Amino acid sequence: NFLVITPYLKHINKNFTQTKKSEAKFNLTASEFGHHFGDWMLFINKSNNDNRKYGGVVLFNKEKKEEILIVAKDAELLNNHGLLQLKLDNGEGYTYDDKTFKHMKFKTLKINDTMEQNAHEYKGILGFWENYKEESAKQKLLITNILLSLFPLLSVFLIIALGVVHARHQKRWIYLWLFLSIIAYYASAILLQKWLFFWTIPVVALLWLSITYTFYRRLVGNRF
Repeated sequence: NFLVITPYLKHINKNFTQTKKSEAKFNLTASEFGHHFGDWMLFINKSNNDNRKYGGVVLFNKEKKEEILIVAKDAELLNNHGLLQLKLDNGEGYTYDDKTFKHMKFKTLKINDTMEQNAHEYKGILGFWENYKEESAKQKLLITNILLSLFPLLSVFLIIALGVVHARHQKRWIYLWLFLSIIAYYASAILLQKWLFFWTIPVVALLWLSITYTFYRRLVGNRF
């Protein structure tokens, strides 16, 4: 479950955080100063942040070869699956450069916040674990959790030995042995992965199985 759920939860968390940051950034208000909306300068005459609707909106964009000016009577800020859009109603647009001048009227026009279009794409389970941008952190997370999930299975001989031998005679020592075993197992998983990387999994698994089996043979095998 860890291998499957972790990539999906990471994806949801990153996109949710990015969306909330974008929404907080665009707390648009009527002001004589402009707001940045992607590549656009945005000027608002009337604002109602409760329903994210605005009036008397002017947008200006200066590109390398031409300038674009858009004027709209009404506007509304939309959240389209994490992508912020500015919906303009009943407006006009102008584009001009050194040689040409163009004019158009529109009933509805939507402008995306191009600065936030790099939402995290869900790349699936393999894509998440094969992503080298966060290789070190992901390797540690993967190795540690795999070994922890294998601990009950690899400790079966230890549990049998403690349960059979110490259940009646030294019951108070059982929890101490289990606690020390968990600490030793977890510490070996953390320390060895610095040098062995993914080889830590088979090395720790075989080493721990050998140690616990030897422990089992000495305590149980010699008595029964």
